Amino acid sequence: MLRTAASIGMALLVAGAASAAQSPSAPTANAKPSAELRGRVTDAESGRPLRHAIVRLASSNPGPARESRAAATDDSGRYAFKGLPAGRYSVSADKGGYVQLSYGQTRPFEPGKPIEVLDGQTVERVDFSLPRGGTITGRVVDEYGEPVPNLFVQVHRYQFVQGQRRLSSAGRQATTDDGGDYRIYGLPPAQYFVSARGSALTPFVSAAEDRSGYAQTFFPAAPSPAEAQRVAVGAGQSVFDVNIEVREARTARVSGIAIDSQGKPMNGGIVSIGMPSGGSAGGRLRVDGTFELSNLFPGTYSIRAQGASISTAGAAAETASATITVTDDDIDDLQLAAQPPATILGRIVLESALESTVKPAQFRIGAVALDSGSLPGGGSMSTSPHDDFTFELKTGPGRQTFRVFAMPPGYVLKAVRLDGSDITDSGVSIASNEEIRGIEIEVTTHPATVSGLVTDGRGDAARDYTAIIFGRDEQRWTMAGSRWILTARPDQDGRFRVPALPAGDYYAAAVDYVESGQWTDPEFLQALRSRATMFSVNDGESKTINLRIVQRP
Repeated sequence: MLRTAASIGMALLVAGAASAAQSPSAPTANAKPSAELRGRVTDAESGRPLRHAIVRLASSNPGPARESRAAATDDSGRYAFKGLPAGRYSVSADKGGYVQLSYGQTRPFEPGKPIEVLDGQTVERVDFSLPRGGTITGRVVDEYGEPVPNLFVQVHRYQFVQGQRRLSSAGRQATTDDGGDYRIYGLPPAQYFVSARGSALTPFVSAAEDRSGYAQTFFPAAPSPAEAQRVAVGAGQSVFDVNIEVREARTARVSGIAIDSQGKPMNGGIVSIGMPSGGSAGGRLRVDGTFELSNLFPGTYSIRAQGASISTAGAAAETASATITVTDDDIDDLQLAAQPPATILGRIVLESALESTVKPAQFRIGAVALDSGSLPGGGSMSTSPHDDFTFELKTGPGRQTFRVFAMPPGYVLKAVRLDGSDITDSGVSIASNEEIRGIEIEVTTHPATVSGLVTDGRGDAARDYTAIIFGRDEQRWTMAGSRWILTARPDQDGRFRVPALPAGDYYAAAVDYVESGQWTDPEFLQALRSRATMFSVNDGESKTINLRIVQRP
């Protein structure tokens, strides 16, 4: 049903073709970026220009030299980005009431296409025809049929996140008015779940306040998506009377104290809680380290307290965390006790010929949690190396690996090693208060690259496809943020390019349509590999692979 809606509804989502208006000139030493990208945004149905549409541009180049800009269209619907450095860019357009589009996107939820911009080049006709979005309207009432104001209403759909199909927020949220009515707009064609819930978590509410509220309820009156009814929205369609019945329930309160590794209160820090329905909320710890979190409905929550930030380079604010199950009863005297951070000592390894051309301050190193036991952010902080490219980093316990969050233009991560063993993907288990020496983070300006052209079933050049590159080792498919699964969309010349990938053995396949993130699903890759092309690539090698579109699993 979703695919049918997509093929019908998104036929209007055709962006204009980008083309070079002038030949690129050879860059001169220390020349300022002078490339330009411009286009127009119009209404897909009427063709009239859309004024005050927001167009966003972001570079997709490896490394930290990432441009990120936004521009509003003028009265004729036109926009321009000037003074751009050469590179590959993604561009998107959005306006209230319309479906947000990425350049080159023709169906819902697929990635856009990159635009290749050369030094001094003017790229024109990066145009967008935005279709009207669908709307969902309805009323939220209680079990007596009375309207309920000030409830949050959201639309959700299942999306692929880190290889798992998860229910995620899929659009704007609305708040019910005094008559219990709501309206959500700008929706691409799809099938959605619609839910209503009470106000967001409110920390530090006193016990004397009203302890009742409305738990998240899915249309029409279901406590979970498994029991809910989906709402199908076609292109530009308005769906009415999506009415939700909610029931009032008692909420619980969780209170306690957060202490650091010395047993002292974490004054000046923050406490946050991850909610079962997604998202998080929180606030500051009191001066004596105590906290109180109210308005909690039954469910499982993760709570984390973090001490005040430490200004010392590479130091980490201590954190303490716990997972709790909330029922109808309050939880009192919860103690969150921090563990001392670990110390990581290592160095950045560069290509010797280029060591004199870069400065340590251009790099920033940090730890990345690899297991579910380490909460995002886990107390680690990034740091810059010393003048001799060595570094010291403080981080929380758990299985972690290390990444370069910033580096000079053209550099990419090549490998992370501990005492000569490659831990780039596997990481290392870190205990509280442990000291680990011998971490080497190798970076390179000559990564392996893969590019090519794709043909369709008739042998003609394909212009709309997604190339999926994935390692032959299945164990690498389920790694958090795996470097071994990459995708590419064709640029304005119809060519795909993956600018940096680890040396190794791969499959490559091109499909006509794939939903964003679906390539992280191991079952999808398992079905795709029998139709894929195998190849290998070495360090620094640039490989060309021409593919034929295969049927999507």
